[in-house]
Amino acid sequence: MMNTSKEMGGAAVSIVGLASTDSKWIQPAMLEKIRQAKSIVGSSSKIAKLSWLIEPNQEVFAFPSPMVDIFDQIPAMAKPVVVLASGDPGFFGIVRLAGERLPKDSFEVFPNASSVAWAFARLGINWEDATVISFHGRNQNDSLDELARVLNNPNAMKFALISSPTYDGRALGQTIATMATDEWEVHIFSEILSEQEGHFAFSTKAFSTKAFSIESSPRELEGQLAGENLDFAVVIAIRKPDRIDTIPRRPTTSSSLQGISHLTRPSAFSSSAFITQDNPFTKPEVRAVILSKLQIDRLEPHARLVDLGAGVGTVGISALALRPDLIVTFVEKNPHRLDIIRRNLNLFGYSGNLIQGDSCEFPEVISNSEAIFLGGGFSDFEKIEAQVPHNSSFAVASASLDHANRAGALLGNLCQVSVSHSVSLVDGTLRLVSDNPVFISWREVNQHDT
Repeated sequence: MMNTSKEMGGAAVSIVGLASTDSKWIQPAMLEKIRQAKSIVGSSSKIAKLSWLIEPNQEVFAFPSPMVDIFDQIPAMAKPVVVLASGDPGFFGIVRLAGERLPKDSFEVFPNASSVAWAFARLGINWEDATVISFHGRNQNDSLDELARVLNNPNAMKFALISSPTYDGRALGQTIATMATDEWEVHIFSEILSEQEGHFAFSTKAFSTKAFSIESSPRELEGQLAGENLDFAVVIAIRKPDRIDTIPRRPTTSSSLQGISHLTRPSAFSSSAFITQDNPFTKPEVRAVILSKLQIDRLEPHARLVDLGAGVGTVGISALALRPDLIVTFVEKNPHRLDIIRRNLNLFGYSGNLIQGDSCEFPEVISNSEAIFLGGGFSDFEKIEAQVPHNSSFAVASASLDHANRAGALLGNLCQVSVSHSVSLVDGTLRLVSDNPVFISWREVNQHDT
């Protein structure tokens, strides 16, 4: 990810992802950025390890607690400013916070390979189909719920966990061994790319929660892990490693949370099931029509659906209710609504990818999806339509007749959904009260298109 750098208070802010603090792992462009900076922001440990590079005339600022407060301090710092991060700052990193707290296009990002990428590289295994869960800077219970979904999903063949000081690599290894019902080969990597790099491995089949010992390990675990720095470890788990060549080439998603069954999960088509907090949402009857126009019944297993302008997530989650194998991405500009989507996913027991931003900002997501729904951000409709593959289903919902005419003319199909609900009168009879009509435009997809 690279944003165009613009002036902010007279200079740019650069977020630099470091694979290591060793000079041989720092790219020349990143070295130059750090040398030119007047202010350097980072963790105390990273700043200390870069003492060989940071000059006395450069002012340093350690991340406060909470880290997000640093963005209130950056405008007053001498420019240019360099924010030191680890690996890829856009991958469970500080870029999300920067996007929320700094003006758009006011900072640039220099990414590096993430620690997860290095861990998979150490094993010589591809990882585009792996589920990645971070325990760093996130609610621990939410991360544990995600881990439970993956372990209970028979289609999930590998995953990676990013540890934290409060839930380190040892704790993650013990958690996997305790929760797993199938056999997993688990690898724990510590201090990657340093002279102290460690690699520990065990099988959940042979695991002992008391001794934490294994058979045929690259390095014997018992007595070793206790002295290792596992605060920021990466844990890789592979199900049935003898079948590694047959794993699916797409990420997998689970249809149930631990403790949530189809009998206790609320219906995604109930009028009152979703958390909305007075935000507008797509009504169940309208969702049913939208999903029919997206033809989700004909999508291949593990197909990708993107919900643009997702609101509180009703359309995408309803798609998961009918097709829990789908990989659903929710794009929503409002961070508060994005948090509601996350809560609704937990409520219904589904998982999905959440992205904050405008609907048109992620062409790579749109162009790689088999089904696209646009529910918000209609001003960019034509731009989005141009990004949709010709053989992907595409549907648009709008309340405006002008928007409906534009979408219908371009996509070729338009219908109006009008729904009325009964209310009781004082004499015991019923009358109908109408919801606002919704226009749905869609493009027909040939059943034989490939």
